[in-house]
Amino acid sequence: MRKPSKSRSRIGHFFADPDLSGYENLVGTCRLCDTEVIVNRATDLQGTYPSSRVVFNCPNCGRRVRSGGDIANHQGDQFIYDAYEAMQKRRYMQVVVLSAQSLELTLSMCIQQAILAKLPKPKRLRTTSSILKVAVALDEGMEKLTLGVLRNVVAHLAFQTNPTTIPDALTAVEGLKNLTGKQLPTDADIATLPNAELQEAVGRLVGIPNYVKLRNKVVHKALRPTQSQAEWCLENIPKLTRALLRGFDIARGQLVMPPTAR
Repeated sequence: MRKPSKSRSRIGHFFADPDLSGYENLVGTCRLCDTEVIVNRATDLQGTYPSSRVVFNCPNCGRRVRSGGDIANHQGDQFIYDAYEAMQKRRYMQVVVLSAQSLELTLSMCIQQAILAKLPKPKRLRTTSSILKVAVALDEGMEKLTLGVLRNVVAHLAFQTNPTTIPDALTAVEGLKNLTGKQLPTDADIATLPNAELQEAVGRLVGIPNYVKLRNKVVHKALRPTQSQAEWCLENIPKLTRALLRGFDIARGQLVMPPTAR
């Protein structure tokens, strides 16, 4: 039986393009077939992120390749990343919806951070671990929270102390429903927050009631937004999400990388 040639059995190189890759897909060139391909992280890369040095089959030639470097933007950036393409095609409804999805994801992460971040973590996570009980209760409590309600909840969580025990965390989860209709903080309230980054985050969050209304009109009434409204979304929502990530100490210094026009 003829042995496979080395050229057919060796693992080739895959060079990722940081301008085209994002949270969902790794885009780059397979050096074995010299073709640009899109590789899905969940399907082809074992759910890894970033995916440096991961071996996979090229979707074009089927041969084994290994990815080189990979730039991992924050997951909340993916919706904004996609919104830039929609903006170029003047699909302003999509710009509003995608930017709102980016904000909604970020707000959800802020709540998770506020409730779970300071709880004691077991060395090995098991199905019986107490922190999972909190996580499940939190997921259930957040399941029906809309963008406007999430905005209210996060604005008030900024003023609360993060729970450090499981009973306190369960109490905090139960108390989220009491924050949904509470009056938003005033400028004087915001000035009492402990650091400038949190003040910026809550200040920006409180200052977008018209944006929430715009998103709801697009989604529920098929409103066609104007170009200036879409431009406002791409200018201000990334600033807000970055401020929230920094203020709640989730990802410090994270930047959104808009795709390069080709």
